Amino acid sequence: MSKPDTDHMDELLAKLLAGEATAEEQARAAQWLDEDISRREAFADLEKIWEKSGNIAADYSADTDAAWEKVKRKMNGGGTIIPLQRKPNFMYRAAAVFAFLLSVSVAAYFIFGREQAAEGLAVTYKASDRPKNDTLADGSRITLNSGAVLVTSENFNAGKERRVKLTGEAFFDVAHNKEQPFIIEAGEKTTVRVLGTSFNVNTEADGSVDVVVATGRVLFANGNDSLILTAGESGHYDPASGSLAENENRDPNFDSWKTHKLVFNDTELEKVVAILNQFYRADIRIGNGSLRSMRLTATYENESLEHVLELLRETFGIRIVRDNAQITLEKDSVN
Repeated sequence: MSKPDTDHMDELLAKLLAGEATAEEQARAAQWLDEDISRREAFADLEKIWEKSGNIAADYSADTDAAWEKVKRKMNGGGTIIPLQRKPNFMYRAAAVFAFLLSVSVAAYFIFGREQAAEGLAVTYKASDRPKNDTLADGSRITLNSGAVLVTSENFNAGKERRVKLTGEAFFDVAHNKEQPFIIEAGEKTTVRVLGTSFNVNTEADGSVDVVVATGRVLFANGNDSLILTAGESGHYDPASGSLAENENRDPNFDSWKTHKLVFNDTELEKVVAILNQFYRADIRIGNGSLRSMRLTATYENESLEHVLELLRETFGIRIVRDNAQITLEKDSVN
């Protein structure tokens, strides 16, 4: 099957909405929509709007011919309008207007970090290369880790529940409202349900999900099983087995990406290096096996990597060897 020509997708989607697309055109449209989840979600919302407008009469007073001409000019970049073999009927012209709104909303989704792409569609919060703080419509505060995306539902703060979808990692401080539970769709298989609390959720590319509760309690579920997690507890979803596991949270650095604070309490150097690599996005290695079992007790807050490395050098009497971006911790031959 050939790849859909994006220059004609507006017209193709219009025919799909109006019920005039051939089997081949339906397949082309499906291929294009399936290439990105945001397209599929936006089109699903558009179909709902289109279905609700199905009672429009053919003698509707709006000038659909003029609207169609405007849409065609948009499709053709403002150039000459190419005559059609037959004049499109009312439903086709109206569908074209809806399809053009879809193309605009999909483009806006990628251009802006937070926006309401089109009336009735979702609001998206996005963090680029650094954590981002924001406040949702209900007053809940969120901190998105770099690369994370949070999408709220169309009527986020108006229904019986407050539902959002998370990709990546985020810390939530949810505004209390016992009448409106706050529900996070985390990954493809799990949800986190709360009334009002603060907690961290991390969804990984492999489908695993980790939840750590700072205050209050949450319900962590995957459809088949559920856990009630309270402050100081963590939950893990394993996509391979489809199981949930509950543990006491022993990681003081679970939200270090947000607090910019690293805490080590009698921690082996090998684990310290792993944490530093993740936190600073560095490539630090241990050159001598005997260094791995050395233990560190220290707290670093708002420190640069250079300063932390210097403190490690002084603490353990080691050498810092650099080779471009790679950093190796070596045993000092003098000691």
